[in-house]
Amino acid sequence: MIIWHDNVIADLLNKIQKQNVVRALDILCDNIKSEAPVRTGNLRDSVEARKSESMVIALAPYASFVEFGTWKMEANPFFQRGVWKSIPEIRECLHERV
Repeated sequence: MIIWHDNVIADLLNKIQKQNVVRALDILCDNIKSEAPVRTGNLRDSVEARKSESMVIALAPYASFVEFGTWKMEANPFFQRGVWKSIPEIRECLHERV
């Protein structure tokens, strides 16, 4: 068995991984925003990528009502559409960088 541990390679791989996560979050955020229904723009503008937590979030207090619907309003799953729209783009980004 041969084990090769090199901090330079490990650091490079970590850097590439972090860059991929940041790029994926940007892609997700952009696509979710593009799918958000716009009346005032508040819902769209509330979508943000929190890179330190590796997540995309919609901060508008009514975002979940729009996404999942209510007993008075049909669901408009903009977040889910944005995620599905992002998958091919993220895959392509990952293949380019590897």
